[in-house]
Amino acid sequence: MAAAMASVARPMSETRLTARCTIYCDWLVSLIIATGVVFAWRGAWNICDSLLLPQQPLWSAAARLIGGSVLFVVACVIQPSLAAWARHHERTRCLWLVDALYTYLSFWVSMLTWNGVWYIYDQVVGIGLAPAP
Repeated sequence: MAAAMASVARPMSETRLTARCTIYCDWLVSLIIATGVVFAWRGAWNICDSLLLPQQPLWSAAARLIGGSVLFVVACVIQPSLAAWARHHERTRCLWLVDALYTYLSFWVSMLTWNGVWYIYDQVVGIGLAPAP
């Protein structure tokens, strides 16, 4: 009887160990992805700060907000067409590429809109960015 219990107990502990390992691996992957997202946002934010009207922060913020809004409308307009195309398309790699490009567009929509609103708020309230000389 004890031998039967021991054989049953071993797979159970291996299952628990596998479950714990899976949980820790999920946490690690989530941490790596979150760090990558932070780096991407920070890099995109710095690119906009340095290239898009750096001497005129209010106009730069307005341009970012307008650009993000226009890209949002573009993403909304093309999404149904992409979904219909994807339903009739069988090439997995091509679908992954289209999905990645759409996600990249959505990243810029989010970043530009967020950045524009943030900087306009700073300018209106009088905190954050220093006024341009």
